[in-house]
Amino acid sequence: MLKVMIVDDEAWALEELQDILGGHCTVAGAFDDPVEAVEGVARLEPDVVFLDIEMPEMNGFQAAGEILARRPQTGLVFATAYSQYAAKAFDLEAIDYLLKPFDPARVVQSLKRIEKRFALEGRYQSRGLSLAVHRELGGMKLSQVWLSDNGLLRMIPVASIDACFVRKADRHATVIASGAAYRSSYGLQEFMAQCDAKLIRCHRSCYVRPASVCSLKTGKDRTLWLRLCDWPEELPVSRQYRDDIFNELDMKKVRDRGST
Repeated sequence: MLKVMIVDDEAWALEELQDILGGHCTVAGAFDDPVEAVEGVARLEPDVVFLDIEMPEMNGFQAAGEILARRPQTGLVFATAYSQYAAKAFDLEAIDYLLKPFDPARVVQSLKRIEKRFALEGRYQSRGLSLAVHRELGGMKLSQVWLSDNGLLRMIPVASIDACFVRKADRHATVIASGAAYRSSYGLQEFMAQCDAKLIRCHRSCYVRPASVCSLKTGKDRTLWLRLCDWPEELPVSRQYRDDIFNELDMKKVRDRGST
């Protein structure tokens, strides 16, 4: 029997889907808060998530990206009252798309289709779905992003981001914002594609906000390093990006920031 999770900020929709699905599959969890749902995916291990699109703070596409980052094999069924999302849902290679108010027969039909697909393939192969969701998020240019703070999701304004980089042996981006470090569910390029952070590249594995740079120094091997005003760790500047860094930085302001 399939294990499903339901995410919808509307209580009536959440209850209705639970009632319809409850007799046909295992409902592992029902959430009116998409953040709590994302945090519960690894623990509940659903085969499929029924996911509303229009939700406050974290919309369905953002939640889908976070869910797939934590459990890539998860199938998605988008549910919404807005029919204009139907084409987009299928573009994202979701298993199915349900319109509100729900037609019980249509919901059961969707579940049977999913069960048949799982029986044939063993699980929903969602690499194409993951790539499509990332592509959709990349076109949004978000003003706020969800980042992990010791396992808890926090909404961080993009304008507060000072730098993002990837450490060795880690495929996820580390994001520095207002003096604190967070972890993205995405790699560096995926993260940069979805937010309008006004950062410039200083190294193949690092981007910085010019206004956040406090000082520059040259190391013993003539390697250039920069330091942010609110972060103690020095970040590298590779030769190919030096001119870009110098062109973007007002060195007088950098010296003034470094002396305060």
